[in-house]
Amino acid sequence: MHDHPQSQSALAAEASQNFAQWGLGEVAYIKLESIGGKRLFVIHAADGERLMAADSFELAAAAAVQNGLMPVHAQ
Repeated sequence: MHDHPQSQSALAAEASQNFAQWGLGEVAYIKLESIGGKRLFVIHAADGERLMAADSFELAAAAAVQNGLMPVHAQ
């Protein structure tokens, strides 16, 4: 079997896309970020989309649970 750069890059792109979809609609990743000079806990969907921000981890986690998502602390 020969490795072809095009097939490897296509496979890597597909794997990356599949990984981004893993947990979509099930998991909310909460990460501390600086937005406009303010430190906020930002909720991200599994694909990286920003969903909302809160002043505390607890508030962000509660918002995730209220929306049927399992909160996960991301670093």
